[in-house]
Amino acid sequence: MEDFKYTFFCIQFKPYKCAHLFICRAFIVNLGDMLERWSNCIFRSTLHRVLSNGQERYSIAFFVEPSHECIVECLPTCQSEKNPPKFPPVKCKDYLSQKYKDTHADLSSYT
Repeated sequence: MEDFKYTFFCIQFKPYKCAHLFICRAFIVNLGDMLERWSNCIFRSTLHRVLSNGQERYSIAFFVEPSHECIVECLPTCQSEKNPPKFPPVKCKDYLSQKYKDTHADLSSYT
């Protein structure tokens, strides 16, 4: 019988709340910020971490994004009178540029 290897995941699903999972042979998909905007927070972009259990594991990051000219706005099926769009429409390239600026140091101050 094969010895199954489990990996421990801690997935934040609400501020200050985490789900702790032991998963064997899993394919995990983490949703990003743009899908949260499109879905009007129906699908949440969450912080995620993997804690090593000392076993070898493989992790491959793969990012998919729309054309830079695409307008990212709430999908019609994800909004209503009682649930209006939570984010203003934004061009993909403008959103990604701002996200990068928000999360990376401005190295020009070191020159």
